[in-house]
Amino acid sequence: SPNLIFLVSTKKIVSTLADAMKRLEEHVVPLEDQSMKKAGAPGTTLNKVVIFKGESKYNHRKIRVILVKENLGF
Repeated sequence: SPNLIFLVSTKKIVSTLADAMKRLEEHVVPLEDQSMKKAGAPGTTLNKVVIFKGESKYNHRKIRVILVKENLGF
């Protein structure tokens, strides 16, 4: 697809990449793990992190980030 759209809660935005990783490890993953176990799944761990820094102009892809003032996910 030539388009990539992210729908992001403004409540998840932090100041630095280090803060984002800390939030993932200390807040998001434990909540997701608990949620998965309640659903009967084995749980979850943090295995992959994807960081979009930019996009090559030769891909002709448009990346859009839509910020919403709602609680979405963890």
